[in-house]
Amino acid sequence: MADPDGDLKLAAGAVLTPADVPEGWTPTGTPSSSADRSGSSDYVWGQPVLDCIGVKRATLGRYGPAAMSPSFRAPDGPSVSSKVEFEPSTVRAAAEMDLMRNDKLSGCALPPLQQAAKSNGISVDSMQPVTFPRIGDDTVDLQTVSHSNASGADVTAYSDVISVRSGRALVTLTFTGVNAPFPVEQAQQMIQAVVSRLQPQP
Repeated sequence: MADPDGDLKLAAGAVLTPADVPEGWTPTGTPSSSADRSGSSDYVWGQPVLDCIGVKRATLGRYGPAAMSPSFRAPDGPSVSSKVEFEPSTVRAAAEMDLMRNDKLSGCALPPLQQAAKSNGISVDSMQPVTFPRIGDDTVDLQTVSHSNASGADVTAYSDVISVRSGRALVTLTFTGVNAPFPVEQAQQMIQAVVSRLQPQP
C-alpha cells in the first residue's frame, strides 16, 4: 500500500551519492525531491510524443513522490545521474515500463530530439532499445547515439537511459559515454546500489 511520506523518504535515501561513484567524479547540482506532483502536466516524453505513440497521459502514473541526485561527471567525460519515483501500485509502475519498450517510442521521440539538438550543433543519429542485464522486476535500456564536431574534433556521445522497476518504484539512471558507451559492469553496480536501498517497500 502506498505511503507518500514513507515513499518520499525512501526515494530520497536511494538516489546516487558520492560514495556510489569513483573517486574524482565531480557532482553538479544538489539532491532534490518532490512530495506530490499530482497536479503536474510535465512528462518525460512530452504530450506530442505520447499522442504519436497513442498513449493517453491519464493512463500513466508519475504522480507520486520522486527524488533526484546530482549529476556526477568523470574527469574524462562520462557522467551519470539518477531519479527514483514511486507509483501508487505495481500496475502503474509496470505501465511506465511498457511505454519504454513500446515499438513506436523511438520513431516518435527521435524527430523532436533531433530538431532540438540541431540548434546546438549536435546530430542525433539513433534511439533504440539495447540489451542490458535485468535488475529488479524489470529493466529497459534506451540508448541514444549522437555526434558533434567541437573545436574540430569529432565526438560521438552515447546516452543510456536505463529504467528499472522494483515493486512500485521506478529507478532511472542516465549514463553518458564519450566515444564509447558507458561500461555495462560499472552501470550495473551503480544501479544495484540504488535498487538495494529501496527495500523493504511498504
